[in-house]
Amino acid sequence: MNLMADNEINFVHVKVKLTDVDHLLGGMWDPAEKKWRNTLVEFQYFTDGEKTLAHLMHRAGLFPSIGQARNNGWNKPIPLGFSQFFVGKKKFGVFILNQHPDEVESCPTQASINQK
Repeated sequence: MNLMADNEINFVHVKVKLTDVDHLLGGMWDPAEKKWRNTLVEFQYFTDGEKTLAHLMHRAGLFPSIGQARNNGWNKPIPLGFSQFFVGKKKFGVFILNQHPDEVESCPTQASINQK
């Protein structure tokens, strides 16, 4: 069972603190176990290499190429913090949680857990 609708996707930057992701998911991070608890929400990670919304719109499957996404007006930087977009006639939901440059890396990130 998945809580996500078929017409939405969630992106999270790899450097976003897990506590911030946990706030959005409603307490699904287990700090003792260092893993997600029975979460039914899926999200994909993106990195600093993906600098524009065109990259994410292509990864979401909304455009066959990054170039076509750029030509359709998505050649913009990925906004800081949380943002959401509804794209196309079917209103495909793209939800993005990006890092903020002022964030302190005091909490573990998914990237630091994957490296262990």
